[in-house]
Amino acid sequence: CGEWAVFYHSYSLAAPIYEVHAAVARILFGYPSERAPLPRLLARDFARTPDAASLIQRFNAEFSAKRKDHCADYRKVAIATMCSLVALGPEASVPIIFKLGYSEKDVSFQGVFENLLAACHVKKGGLKPAVKRIVALCERHGLDASQFGGQPCRSGRPGHLLQIFIRRSHVDELAYAAQPYGGVDQTRHPISRWLDADSCTNHGQARVVANPRAFLSEDCVQLRVASADPDFHAGRSRFQEELVGLLSEYFSTPADKERAAAALTAADVGAQPAGPELKR
Repeated sequence: CGEWAVFYHSYSLAAPIYEVHAAVARILFGYPSERAPLPRLLARDFARTPDAASLIQRFNAEFSAKRKDHCADYRKVAIATMCSLVALGPEASVPIIFKLGYSEKDVSFQGVFENLLAACHVKKGGLKPAVKRIVALCERHGLDASQFGGQPCRSGRPGHLLQIFIRRSHVDELAYAAQPYGGVDQTRHPISRWLDADSCTNHGQARVVANPRAFLSEDCVQLRVASADPDFHAGRSRFQEELVGLLSEYFSTPADKERAAAALTAADVGAQPAGPELKR
């Protein structure tokens, strides 16, 4: 793909979270949410782990002796990907898992929703009603909301595939060659060299640091999505328009938007986030 390296992230149950991230980013930062959802949005989650190098360091020092890439702090910043649309493994094959998608259930999905809205300064009393409205919208459009107290996908095909284009000059900053469960695959490290070579990419995982400072910069990262449910796939742009309209009610004034944007882009004191600055 010329200047871009491409990664493929399969998911299912987290789809409403990704969609809300995208809608909020559209309202506050002009993100083109009609093109694709957004895996992560809170900059503060990346204060200690802004890039692949810091993630590898933390994995070796902390996560490898615990739950590896299932550790909460790992999941906050990184997503699992394959390096080819026809990847056969290890552990997952993109064509096989597309319909159902890949997901874990040991996550408080509704808590993630409420934490995001709280970070945007939505009043505490309005958090649960806001989540209920979002869930109802997901149900109307056929997006699986079963982990949020709503209905599952009607078609039984809740899977989605996020196509992640990373400019080659940023690949090693944002990604690393991974074994199942997140350890570095030294045979393909650094991953940029492996991808730039005449390598067979249909076998091998990667982990991508979904830092919003990079993912909201189209010069660095571009995203596209395909959904296994044909109705949702065809109507996703309409769904996003309605979701943006719903969430815009919570950012009704320029001051509301400024305060929410400042909260989302704020990092912890002393943090050194990598990658381009968020577009404002």
